[in-house]
Amino acid sequence: MSARIRTKRKRIAFTELGYRGSYLATHPWKLIDWLWDEARWFVQRGLYGYAACDVWSLDSYLVKWLPSALRTLAKKSQSVPLVYPPELLADWAQGTTEEEDDAAAAKWTRILHSIADDLDTDIYLASAEECERIQNAIRRMADWFFDLWW
Repeated sequence: MSARIRTKRKRIAFTELGYRGSYLATHPWKLIDWLWDEARWFVQRGLYGYAACDVWSLDSYLVKWLPSALRTLAKKSQSVPLVYPPELLADWAQGTTEEEDDAAAAKWTRILHSIADDLDTDIYLASAEECERIQNAIRRMADWFFDLWW
């Protein structure tokens, strides 16, 4: 004979707050505090680019928006990094062909997408292998750091 466990689903009024509706009815200042914090963080992000709550867990904050920013850069980028082997520097004045430019643009797009794909994971549920992949993506991004512009 198996015992059946009955669970009761609770209705949550404000999932952002994590409180039940009855709790908010008896503690309305919690809603006011939450609204104040959200407004303050909105202004801080507008002024400084980050908010005080983002600094608390900076790794998860960066992983939330960095992959989509890199994909946008790959999609809208109008240039590629100027990295030439030393033997090509003498021929630089002659210019490059259109095929070489297209190949360089495709390679740059692949680099940005591979970094974004490696960063696109939930770091709280990441395994050791995924954490290593994220660290390698950050190292590769550091190699191209001064070329991350439109």
